[in-house]
Amino acid sequence: MRRISTLLFLLKILKIPVSLYSYTLIAKYFGVSIEKDIWLLSFSLILTLDAAVWGPINDVFRAKFVTIKELDGPGKAIAATQSLLFYMFLFSCLIVLILFLFTDSFVDVISTGYSAERRQQLIEMLRLVAPILLVNQASLIGISILNAFNSFIVPEIASFFSQILNILILIFLVDKLGIYVLLLASIISLLLLIFFIIYKIKQLKIPLFKKFRPKFSYFRIFFLFALPLFVPYLIGQINSVIEKKLISSVGTGAVSIIDFAKKFPDMINVIISSIVLTVLTPTITRLFVNNNKSEFDKCFLDSFGLGLLIIGFFCVFMMVGSGDLMMFFYGKSSVDHNSLLEIIELNKYYSLAAFTVFLYVVFGTCMLAIGKNKMNALSGTITQLAVIIINLTFVNKFGVEIFPFSILFSHLFAAVFMFTYYPYDKSLVIRFFLRFICFLGIVTVGLALSTSLLFNQLSIHSSMARVAIISFIEVILFVLFGFVFNINEIHLAVNFLLKKIGFK
Repeated sequence: MRRISTLLFLLKILKIPVSLYSYTLIAKYFGVSIEKDIWLLSFSLILTLDAAVWGPINDVFRAKFVTIKELDGPGKAIAATQSLLFYMFLFSCLIVLILFLFTDSFVDVISTGYSAERRQQLIEMLRLVAPILLVNQASLIGISILNAFNSFIVPEIASFFSQILNILILIFLVDKLGIYVLLLASIISLLLLIFFIIYKIKQLKIPLFKKFRPKFSYFRIFFLFALPLFVPYLIGQINSVIEKKLISSVGTGAVSIIDFAKKFPDMINVIISSIVLTVLTPTITRLFVNNNKSEFDKCFLDSFGLGLLIIGFFCVFMMVGSGDLMMFFYGKSSVDHNSLLEIIELNKYYSLAAFTVFLYVVFGTCMLAIGKNKMNALSGTITQLAVIIINLTFVNKFGVEIFPFSILFSHLFAAVFMFTYYPYDKSLVIRFFLRFICFLGIVTVGLALSTSLLFNQLSIHSSMARVAIISFIEVILFVLFGFVFNINEIHLAVNFLLKKIGFK
């Protein structure tokens, strides 16, 4: 499992430069603008509706599919999945129809203070984006099916090529289509991903596309298991709409500033969360169903440790090198200087929030694997309500800075709450986590002091050079203190490299 997790991480890291390049193109052509705000508001609303309706089912799908497969056989698991996909598509068509009929009402919810012209552009964009609902969750369920049959690599490679296509469309068609190129790139790259998923499902001879009669009873199996999660998901999507409305009321371009600031933290969280859901969920679900306690603890700590190492490296870097990284990517774009300074500050806060979101995802995944979906739903509901209350209460006093901190504190509380229901050796997890926190704290102090001294002595001003130096020193400190704190993941990485270069 550790090898699969590491390989998945490396594949996702390969996609980071592609994603960053794509986003740099967006920053270059659109910057902080009303056009980009219109795209973000429209696209965010569709993803919000998608997640509110189907997110809970997608979250529990892996755990429930593996449970059915282990207890009742793969035949029933596939039949249930066929019915699930049929009814998901049917209800998505209904949602898209409602969007087309009541677009004005949805626009009133997500925007404020727009002129009649801009409002009409938002209505038009929302109607164009709406069909994404029909295919987005199908791609996620398809990936989950492949994961359940131990196919982890092909979906990542397919996603990589879909992002490459996304960039090519941006490069060659942006002058002709303007902001609408983002819509075209998103739809085409998503369809390419689905094509690869279907191809792999057929190659593995998974009988997903054989003739069947959709049974609502099979759909109900997944729906009832996911039902408790609909409450936090619904509140979460309401929270997302409220946040967008609050941000858009701050001023023109505020939505884009937040979006730029969140891009790196969101990217790393998506990577780690994807690895956790992809590998950890089916594995520990299988171990819990078979009551294998020792292997459950070992498997959980393996994924937990790898996730802490990745998110920890990212957070340490952002605390020290956020300014240089943002200057490197956005310094020469159309983003103005004051907006860039605000992006840098918010980026640090969102990076800290990413750490607590990771803890929330890990222990939430554990709750789903052991069948405590109601407990997961309760903690999710409390989390989203806390975010909404904090944002509404303090946004006028603290401005946009309140948004990352509301995420940080609410998710930390929920993670601690869910951890109390960890099924086996809690003390083992606590000792493991505290050792990592001490390790990360010392590395952060060491990196800040050493880079500050070095840059002052050598007068290094190039953002690219500073990013490279910070990264290099951080790797050295991670290795040195990793051995001091006996971080197993670092031991394994160093031993692997020594073997490759012939020293072992």
